[in-house]
Formats: sequence, structure tokens, C-alpha cells
Amino acid sequence: MGRHRKPRRRLTGATATFVAVGVSLPCLAGAAALASTLDGSPPGARPGGPPAGSPPAAAKRTGAAEPSGTSGAKKTPDAKKGGEESPSPRAAMPDMPNKIRLAPYVAGRPASTPDLTEVADRIKVNDLMLGRVMGGDGCVAAWLGDLPLGNASLDERIDDLRGDGGHPIISFGGGGTDLADVCTNVDDLAERYGYVIQRYDLEYVDFELDARALRGTAGLERRARAIATEQREAADADRRLVVSLTLPATSEGLTADAQEAVRTFDRNGVDVGLVNLVTGELGDRESAGRPGEAADLAIGAAEAAVPQLDAIFPGDAADARRRLGLTSVIGDNAATGAVFYLEDAERLVDWAKENEVGRLSYRSVGRDRECGKTDGVTGSAGAPVAGVDAAPCSGLEQEPDAFAKTFHGFLDD
Repeated sequence: MGRHRKPRRRLTGATATFVAVGVSLPCLAGAAALASTLDGSPPGARPGGPPAGSPPAAAKRTGAAEPSGTSGAKKTPDAKKGGEESPSPRAAMPDMPNKIRLAPYVAGRPASTPDLTEVADRIKVNDLMLGRVMGGDGCVAAWLGDLPLGNASLDERIDDLRGDGGHPIISFGGGGTDLADVCTNVDDLAERYGYVIQRYDLEYVDFELDARALRGTAGLERRARAIATEQREAADADRRLVVSLTLPATSEGLTADAQEAVRTFDRNGVDVGLVNLVTGELGDRESAGRPGEAADLAIGAAEAAVPQLDAIFPGDAADARRRLGLTSVIGDNAATGAVFYLEDAERLVDWAKENEVGRLSYRSVGRDRECGKTDGVTGSAGAPVAGVDAAPCSGLEQEPDAFAKTFHGFLDD
């Protein structure tokens, strides 16, 4: 089945086009190590920001200048004013369900991000998740915290993907310094989110919340109130802005902290289109070292999460499954010893199709190949190899893009 291509076009205006705002739940153990699977970079905070003298990051297609300092211009409704709760902005918003069903991860690094259109054509998928936008030097949004958003090469690649009918889904957070940590004013944080959304004409955005972020109640409130403002403004302008949350998975589905985070976004008026569980670090070599075992653990986590989501968003189990996303870490995961084989991908795809799950993803496109001599690792399914989860390869014997072909079966009728 070929890639579903739309007529090539250029979008203008402030159309919001981001990675679906979904809650991805990375596994709590080794969440920092999981960040490295995107691009081979070490986990942890990335200090710094746009260098002095860099061109102002004016939104390319909207003319909006990058916010700096304390704005005071945009007012976000207080959760309570005069002792009364402000009305939920969602009441006047259209329903914004997730429409993207398969969105593999690609690293958002100007120096190493491939031609996104070539990747999309090669793996026959229109939509790609790009990470990560984090906090830079002060209240500034930057790729991985230290790379300015105004990189012409990366901007052009994102532009071309969208112009070819695809959706770039940009993910905020997931480790290091989060924008919500350095932008402690809700209005300022909303402006930073709005700037990224407008710069890349995003329709989908994602917030990845690791264990540390889930413990930060004030930061969660800021994120929720800020993106609710942007989602409401998008609706007022008849624009689509789907928000997803990416959260760590456990064998019991969502942790209590993760469930409360989802409630926080919902309570503050965010229309959450997808809750995405990162299942990549469930198990170890003993419990997930043989083909099929990692998929069984992921399916168990998903089945446990369905009634949890149904309790937060009352409906029925089918609605909860459609709001559910699952993200796998393919290959040999040295952080835990777990191995996600091609057989696991096949089993997970079959279950997800049968249960009409909202979205599948995997980390990452760059890992979807066998390790070579120049990769510096010789991962195998037989023993964990230090550094393999940070390497641009799976550590398995496989054909190039073998996981992409398997996951593509999720889109087949």
C-alpha cells in the first residue's frame, strides 16, 4: 500500500500544524535514557539558547515575532477569579479528535534531521513526530534546549513535508529543561507555544511528560492553561489544533500521577485528542527478551489504561481506545534489557487494528536498520550492549525499514 499523498501545496496564515497534542507516558524506569533513542544524543538538560546576534525568530508565514521577556499582552483566564471558576473554553470549541493513526519519531536536530519528505516517501507515511522543543536560555523555545528554531535547513524540511500533504507533529518536553520550567508565567508560556505553532503552521502538538514533570503540579497547571489558551484561539480562528499527551506506561496502565496529569489538562479546558503511552521500557531481558513478550507487556498496559481513560473521559471502551496511542522503542533496549522484535511489532499492530486504537508510533526512524561496523555498537538479541539505545540502529538482524513496513500494516484495511 503506497503512501497516501495529497496535492502538493503551500499553506499560509496561522494554521496550527503540530504533532498531535497527546499525552505520551514513557516508562518511569530509565525515562531519561529513553530520550536518547530519538537522535543518539545523551539524556539530560541542554543549557543555552539562541546565540547572541542570531536573527529574530519571526514566524515565517505569520509575521509574528518571537516573544521575549515578560509579555503581559496575552491574558490567560485564571483558574479561579473572585472565588468562581472560569468557564471551560472547551464549551465553545469544536470536537478535535485525533486523525493521525501512524506517526514515527524523527529527531529534530538541524545537523542530523534527514529530508523529511524523502523519509515519508520511503516508509510510506505522511505524518512524522519531531522532537523535542524544550526550554533554552531563559524563557525561549529551542530544539533540544540549545538549537534555535530559526534554522533554515530544518525549517525547509518541515515546510516540504507539510507542502507534500504531511503533518509535522512537534513534541514539547520529555526530559531536560522544559519550557514550563523556565517560563513560569502562564501568559509567557502560552506565547512561546503559540510562536512554535504559528512558525510551523501546526495542527497537532504533543506534550511529553516524564516522571519529573508528572510530579510538578504547578508546571502541569501552567502547561494546561497555556495550551488551552492556544487551542481556544485556534478554534476562534477556525483552525485545528489537536493536543496529545505522551506519558510513561506501567504494567497497570497509567500511574496515579499520570492520570491526574490528564485530568489537569481536561479540567483546564484542553480538548485532549490522544493519550499516548510509551511502552518501550516495560520489562527486562528476563520478561521481554524473547519474541512476542514485549508486545504482550505493551498490550497489557494498553488494556489497563482503557478503563482509566474511560473514567476521565466518560463514554465507552471504544471511545477510550480511540483516544489511546502506543509508542514502542524498537530493537534492543540496553537501558532495561528488553527487546522489541519484528514479531512484537506484528503482534502489536494486529491487536491495535482489532481494537481500533487511535495511533501507533515507534522510536525511531533512524533506529530502523541493522547496526554496522561504523555505528560503534554490535547489538544483538542475545545480550545487552552498552549504548545501543543511543545508537542509530536497532541492534537486531533486520532489513532496512523492516519495522516501518510492519507498522504500516496498521493503516492497511
